[in-house]
Amino acid sequence: MSRAAAMLFFFAIGHSFPNALLLFEDGPIQFDEKARHMINLPGLIYVEIYLAIAFIVHAFLALKNIIWIKKEYTNTLLITGLPLLLFIVKHSLDFRFGGFQNSSEEQQRPYDFMHNIMTLIPEKVMYSAGVLVAGAHSFNGIKFAFFHRLGFRADQYIKELILFSKAMIIIITCLYFIPILKIKAKILQK
Repeated sequence: MSRAAAMLFFFAIGHSFPNALLLFEDGPIQFDEKARHMINLPGLIYVEIYLAIAFIVHAFLALKNIIWIKKEYTNTLLITGLPLLLFIVKHSLDFRFGGFQNSSEEQQRPYDFMHNIMTLIPEKVMYSAGVLVAGAHSFNGIKFAFFHRLGFRADQYIKELILFSKAMIIIITCLYFIPILKIKAKILQK
C-alpha cells in the first residue's frame, strides 16, 4: 500500500507544478505549452495505466486492511478516501477526456478549457473541496510506518522525512489552488 501511495504522491508533485505557471504574466501560454507537451508524451497511456493500477491497489489494500485484517485507520483516511476517488474520477473526466486531449490547433486551448470550468461556482466549490480532501488524505497518510514499509530503516531520519513530506503536501495543495483562486467566477466578473 505504501509503494502505491508513494507513486501517487510523486505523480501529484509533478502534476501540480504546471499550475504555478499561471502566476506569471505569460502563464496561460506556458500552461498551454506544458499541457500539450504532457498530452502528447509517447507512452502516456502506459503511465496512466500504471497510475490507475497504483490507485486501485492502494484502495484495495486499504479496504482489505479495514475489512479482513481489522486494522485501525484514522477516521480522516476513511472519511477522505471515497470523496477523493470521486474527485479523481471527475477531474480525469474533465481534463484528460475533455476538449483538448488531442494536439489539433482547432481544438480549445487547455487554459481556455480550464478557465471555462473554473468560472462556474459549483465547479470552483467542487475543485476546492477535492483539493482539500486530497491534501488531508495525503497529510494524514504520512506516518512513521509508511517509511518503514518503503524500506527506510534509519529511524533518526524518518522524523525529518515525515516533516519534509508534510511540507511538500502543503505546497502541492497550494499549487493546486492557483487556478481555482486565479480564475474569477462568472458571478464575480460582472
